[in-house]
Amino acid sequence: MSFKTVELRRIATIVNGGTPTPSAENWGGGVPWATPVDLGRVNGGILGGTERTLTAHGVATGSTVVPPGSVLLSTRAPIGYTAIARSAVAFNQGCKALVPRVGVDSRFLRYAVQASETELVAAGRGSTFQEVNGADVAAHRVSIAATHEQRQIADYLDHETAEIDAFIADLHALKAGLNEHRMAELAGLLSYPGDVFRADSSALTPLKRLGSITLGKMLDPARSTDDTRWPYLRAANVQPLGRLELADVKTMRFTPAERACLDIKAGDVLIVEGGQGGYGRAAYVSADLPDTGFQNSIVRFRPAPTTDGRYVAYALQLLRHSGYIKTVASVSSMPHFTAEKVAIAPVPRVTLGRQREVADALDLRWAEIDEAIEDIDAAIALAKERRAALITAAVTGQIDVTTKGSREHADL
Repeated sequence: MSFKTVELRRIATIVNGGTPTPSAENWGGGVPWATPVDLGRVNGGILGGTERTLTAHGVATGSTVVPPGSVLLSTRAPIGYTAIARSAVAFNQGCKALVPRVGVDSRFLRYAVQASETELVAAGRGSTFQEVNGADVAAHRVSIAATHEQRQIADYLDHETAEIDAFIADLHALKAGLNEHRMAELAGLLSYPGDVFRADSSALTPLKRLGSITLGKMLDPARSTDDTRWPYLRAANVQPLGRLELADVKTMRFTPAERACLDIKAGDVLIVEGGQGGYGRAAYVSADLPDTGFQNSIVRFRPAPTTDGRYVAYALQLLRHSGYIKTVASVSSMPHFTAEKVAIAPVPRVTLGRQREVADALDLRWAEIDEAIEDIDAAIALAKERRAALITAAVTGQIDVTTKGSREHADL
């Protein structure tokens, strides 16, 4: 097999996209309109439908249509998603279209671009977000083979990557099953009545009776650099399944009085107050966080001596999973699980001893599930690495897919 390295402009026409004005006459027509989000959903595959569509007027006044078989590439937020257009499609300015020239197989072109994703990302520029411009895409170099060899390589990679993708899908399904089992065990150990929405049940008590509830400090835009600045936690620090992420902590000004009342101690539970996807997430604080406060996107629950914070955090996990928090959340521009809603969240009324038994059992079981999921995540990462290495090897001639030994090489 013979390969050469060429600029993308030599094997494809690079086309820019665009976004029409919000006028109703531009939207809701029969022309698919792709964004990086749409490409991300099918990354490396075939793009069929899109979240939004354009009218002919919208295309004419603000976007561009490329033919079926074009390779769409996201060039910002993020760089590197690829997909082959199943039908004629328009796209926004976060994408570029690579329309293959005569003698270039769309599938091979997509694989060649995937193989050089690292170099594309490195070419990105920008302060707000990284973007690779049209000139850089056009000048980007990829490996190319003769047309009949391109098809052989694409056929081979279609088969091999489909097997890897099926394996990865199985791993994701196993992971989802473990998380469902996690929630089933949670529901089994927490003594909620049949309907968690029965907040008036004698088996339940509002959270405000089990401890104190405090909303954090409004974000201070002041740029002061004096010693009144203090690290603080925000919604992004409270991750799903009760994980507290402390790698990225911001700072802002706190008065001495604010520092005294907005501290974070072992035993506290931090609850996300607002946000489209994260409201109601809760994380137990297992150790003191000295000299750290929290923003008003966080509600702090500090348990009374007769309450185990771990038990409360688990109860909030179940309330979120059951849909209770979604139902009661206040909605303005986005949902909010306000401090007032947190205060009335129903928690099963049990003794402190029983709270600890439940929390201990769940701590142990969730740790086992977390360990299993870590193994699954490692297997997924390894499969993705193998997939990427296989694509690179095939489109650059490191393995000859026309020989009987090609599969054996690929399995190494």
